[in-house]
Amino acid sequence: MNISYYDFQNLTDRQTQYELVLTHGRIISERMVSQSRYVLYEISNFSVELIYDNMHNKIIGMNLLKSTPVIDKNPVLSIIKQDKNTNDKKKKNVSIETA
Repeated sequence: MNISYYDFQNLTDRQTQYELVLTHGRIISERMVSQSRYVLYEISNFSVELIYDNMHNKIIGMNLLKSTPVIDKNPVLSIIKQDKNTNDKKKKNVSIETA
């Protein structure tokens, strides 16, 4: 999917943005903080971080980044990226209700 950062930002609602990320995004990073899971997705030439509430299995927030983090140039992160590529098909079903 090829969509610009600004077109994504101007989509009509959050629900549409979430669905686009979950359908067309590629997971490049994931981390846990307390009861929240932060998943960084790559879409076109920008990134979207979705914040999940693990207790209720729903999206509670989103952060947009104008550029994709530089992963390929860091050997350690490149290994993580390769590992994540094998797990791209294992996306969970998550409720996309907003808090």
